[in-house]
Order: sequence, then structure tokens, then C-alpha cells
Amino acid sequence: MSIFRWAFFLLLAGCAGWVRTDLLFGRCKPRPAGAAQCPLVSDEEWQQFVDREIAPRFSEGFSVVTSEGEWKGSDGIVREPSKILIVLHHRDPSVSKKLDEIRDAYKKQFQQDAVMRVDICAHVAF
Repeated sequence: MSIFRWAFFLLLAGCAGWVRTDLLFGRCKPRPAGAAQCPLVSDEEWQQFVDREIAPRFSEGFSVVTSEGEWKGSDGIVREPSKILIVLHHRDPSVSKKLDEIRDAYKKQFQQDAVMRVDICAHVAF
């Protein structure tokens, strides 16, 4: 197990019960030379990704939120359409592995440098 996974579990050791994990997916693909704007991961491409990579791993449920991201790049402020995957789960190494597999698949398929992951303790009631 990597040092990052150990750090994740140590960080969340204080979570009794539920963890909320958000994965933030930028939708800009690499910009071709001379292009004014980046090509986007289309709605169809996104849905295919959800159907192939996310739904099979989290068949018990998840949420996806459409958002606008902003971050500082080498050329200044970058704004891009984004998707946020929200998964509520119990602290478990197999869940962490599934989330990292999703991140890796997105980075590979859409030539992304990163997919941000945020883990927080959650109080959940149904």
C-alpha cells in the first residue's frame, strides 16, 4: 500500500461512520497548438465514462454535480467546466482503491494532469 493510502487512512481514522469523497474532473482536453479554446469532454463522453468506470464500482449509489472550476495555470487564471463525483462510503481500503482507479482512468482517457480528490468525515442520516 502506498504512503498516500496510509496517510489517507490515518487522516480519516477519526471518522466514525461515513466518509464523503468528492472527485473533481476538469472537462478541458489538451488544447491543440494555436487553438483559442480547449476542446471539452462532451456530455456523451462523460456519460460513457460514468457508465463504464463509475457505475460498476459504485452500484449502490453516487451523485454527479455539474460545476465551473477555476485554477491558476502557467498562463494565468484558467476557467473550465467540471464535474464533481460525490460518493458517501464507510472507510475501507477497497473503496479508496476504486476511487483511485476512477481517477486514473479519467486521466488516461482524457489526457488530464490531475483529478482532485477530497475526503472528509460526514454525518449522514437517511
